[in-house]
Amino acid sequence: DFSERKAHFGINEYREKPPIPLIDFFFEAFDDKTLQILLVSAIFSIILGITFEDPSTGWIEGTAIFVAALIVSGVTAANDYSKDRQFQKLSAINKNKQIEVIRK
Repeated sequence: DFSERKAHFGINEYREKPPIPLIDFFFEAFDDKTLQILLVSAIFSIILGITFEDPSTGWIEGTAIFVAALIVSGVTAANDYSKDRQFQKLSAINKNKQIEVIRK
């Protein structure tokens, strides 16, 4: 009887979500408006620096802004990844809860 109900209804467990990869957090960090403005200004700075200044050194300032934006998004992604892992560990502790299921 139990094996038939298990085959018909399945097991009584929550399905765990797969952990979010670090690269997803990295790309999610680019949703910040301030970071987007920095990236656009970096591109404009590179273009204007190469066009109106010395092409051999005009790209440096824009590239520095771009690298700084990448570093900020990397640090943000690492922090969010760490928080997600801590939450996963806490959720695993609270996972074993008894619940009542009514099947029709």
